Amino acid sequence: MFQTAIPTPGRLSSLVAGSTEPLSNALYELNVLQSASEDALLRSGNPAFRQLFYRCHELDKKFAEVSSENKALQMLVSAQAKGEMPTAPIIKGGGTQRSHIRLIPLEPLSSSDYPAVRFWTSQSWKLHVAATDASTAPGQRSGKKGSTRSSKGENVQLLFVENEHGITADGHRAKAIRNLAHDIFEDLYANGVRASSYCRKMPHHAKEYYRTEMATKFPELRLCDVNWKADAIAIIIYPGWWKSRNGQSAKEEPASDPDENISPAPGEPKAVEVAEVARGHKRLNSTHAVPDTGKKAKTAGTEAPGADPDDSGAMVRVVESGAADSSFALDAVPILASASPMASVPQPAISEESAKAPVVLPTKPKPMRLPKKPIAKNFCMHAWKKDNLQGERPEFDKYWSSLSEDEQKKYKDIEEDYKSRNIEKIESNYIETLQ
Repeated sequence: MFQTAIPTPGRLSSLVAGSTEPLSNALYELNVLQSASEDALLRSGNPAFRQLFYRCHELDKKFAEVSSENKALQMLVSAQAKGEMPTAPIIKGGGTQRSHIRLIPLEPLSSSDYPAVRFWTSQSWKLHVAATDASTAPGQRSGKKGSTRSSKGENVQLLFVENEHGITADGHRAKAIRNLAHDIFEDLYANGVRASSYCRKMPHHAKEYYRTEMATKFPELRLCDVNWKADAIAIIIYPGWWKSRNGQSAKEEPASDPDENISPAPGEPKAVEVAEVARGHKRLNSTHAVPDTGKKAKTAGTEAPGADPDDSGAMVRVVESGAADSSFALDAVPILASASPMASVPQPAISEESAKAPVVLPTKPKPMRLPKKPIAKNFCMHAWKKDNLQGERPEFDKYWSSLSEDEQKKYKDIEEDYKSRNIEKIESNYIETLQ
């Protein structure tokens, strides 16, 4: 396609001054210059136009920034008029003046500029937690939690906080982050923002102030999508701080770190379960008891583990009849303190050897508990249980250990398929770490 060349300013000057070219050609080229598009002027390489173009572009950018700042200031003025935020800078105890409340959010960063950051989105962190839980073997214990590990510089709770190189913050950095969050919550509380819940009741402008303060002091909290890391820290810390601040659980701020009050690691037995096991062993090992005067005779376990509480028709008890001799009685009815004398109770004749043998109480086996965590071993357990209704956990553990790698891989493939189709259900284990 034919294109008309755009005359440069020097050429136009020579044309107008009376060159050899006809004046009509000069006027024609001036008309071309007047009707040229912005793209054509840029491609012509005219330095005056290019300088003017980029200057206009910079002014547009500055205007957008000023407009955004003006909008934020209008929000601040509106909040002050409603009495939601203070009109003066926040003053921290001790006379140290803090910065004015900032409602201008910091410019979001791009994940493409920080490829080493592993947990840019909350979804990536949830998947990491789900994978960690799935890889934890049943009954596996983790190390001690709380002040012991935190004092050694180990981050126990804020493992999603990482720098631009993907290195997780240490325990000292995590503690400084928690301390700043506490200070910000105190500032907001002292200035009238008293929300009982960070997620549902904290005002938006207060959240923006918290996020900006946290990201200004700890820039690594900006290395994420939509401030989810700062929000996650608040979700972890705020409930305990609120209860302590309002005297619901304590009169003063607890001296211990929040790391001391975290949930057990995946696979670690709970205290209640350990206590139940301890009580069960105590019942099984109790073989001697001395009846109290005026009270119901002591028994070696009033009820067998797993027995019906109402099924007390037969009990085994040991009566101290001498220093070196013990006699056993099998009662058909519950024993009362003085309802029937010992002489009236028929006693079976037993040998001295059997009398010295420990009494083993009858036990009713408890049904095997099938875990619900969607991991390969548990999928195999469910399938094995269908063919072994009376099977117990030790038997299954031996069966699982005897499987070849190819056979175990079949259940691992089931686990992967389950995760891909039910990822939201798997991620539900992470909700507790953010509440």
